[in-house]
Amino acid sequence: MKKQKGPDAVRTPLAFLGDGELILPNHEFMLVSKGIGRSWFREYFMTDVFPHASVITQQGTKAPVPRFYKSLLKEVGEDLALDMSFRSMVRAEADLERNSFENSAHRRDARRVVSAAKAALSRKSI
Repeated sequence: MKKQKGPDAVRTPLAFLGDGELILPNHEFMLVSKGIGRSWFREYFMTDVFPHASVITQQGTKAPVPRFYKSLLKEVGEDLALDMSFRSMVRAEADLERNSFENSAHRRDARRVVSAAKAALSRKSI
């Protein structure tokens, strides 16, 4: 059976109460107002996100700028959007170069030696 959608869909009640009241299910999805993101964009985007071309998450890691904010930036100015996309591409290339260096065999060996030395020091101090 296909899921019924739209204004003609029949909502089957979840329960009938003793006084005749019907308990109907809530809709699965809500439409979210884009005004919330728009006000944040106007207030914080140019100072917090645009200079870095990335978003800092609650965990402190960098994440790409959400598509909604990129589209708002294009509305403000196409040249600003191109500038930010260029800077994010340059940052991605620099991250790739740094990660390839950090993941090289000699760096992994060096980290393993340092980790073993720290572990040995902590065992001696106990």
